[in-house]
Amino acid sequence: MKFSIVIANYNSGKYLEESIQSVLNQDCKDYELILVDAGSTDESKQTILKYQNSFSWWCSEKDEGQSDAFNKGFSHATGEYFFWLNADDLLLPSALSSAYNYLAKHKNCLWLTFNMLFINRDRKILFAHNGQKWINIWMRKIGPQVDASTSIFHRKMFEKSNKFDKRFYYAMDIDLWLQFVNLGFKYKRLNKYFYAFRIHENSKTASEGYTKNTRNIDKIQQGILIAEKNNFHPVPFYVFLNKIYKLFPYKILSWLNTIRFRGMDI
Repeated sequence: MKFSIVIANYNSGKYLEESIQSVLNQDCKDYELILVDAGSTDESKQTILKYQNSFSWWCSEKDEGQSDAFNKGFSHATGEYFFWLNADDLLLPSALSSAYNYLAKHKNCLWLTFNMLFINRDRKILFAHNGQKWINIWMRKIGPQVDASTSIFHRKMFEKSNKFDKRFYYAMDIDLWLQFVNLGFKYKRLNKYFYAFRIHENSKTASEGYTKNTRNIDKIQQGILIAEKNNFHPVPFYVFLNKIYKLFPYKILSWLNTIRFRGMDI
């Protein structure tokens, strides 16, 4: 079993080395690391050249956005399971071994997801997020509850899908998850923290409401297109029920662990 990990980068040179090291420092070594750079003009190129021998494949050239970069990267993947890592985020210590040990014991699991931590630019924990397990009756009503790069999926799932849609700059992950659900796949969630999502002033996430009380019109419009494309029509009643359901244990656990971990270094 081997993991194929794609890092897509554009001018995140300030954080890129930390992201690469978070993979290289994993105790599980059954992975290949693929780096797709969109022709960065900052210090990224120096970092890429420094670690080029650690990549199974890499490039630095203009592309059509993050979705295009992911498609390009995974087209060179040779592993059994895929996932991606944003260039300003971190894979948590022993994350890969947690995934490997579970998948080695559960051969039928094709889609695995985890919990995540949010960190600031200085790698200090801001808050914890405990995600929701799969519930059959609700997933077509509310959508898959999967958080970006906490998701590991089998290569045959990706090959059966239409890959990442290059039209989408926001929420391209949600489009992929909805494709998976429409293909009949279900995820399994492990109650472990896998991924540290960095929030800073230059990240897309910062403009989506985590650090600013704003609504991104482009993201809203793309969300509508994604729903239409995948014939997904969330049912308000079930969305409301799910908000209540998530209060316990998921929200409670997130709050408790936020209190426990806040301010700690990754």
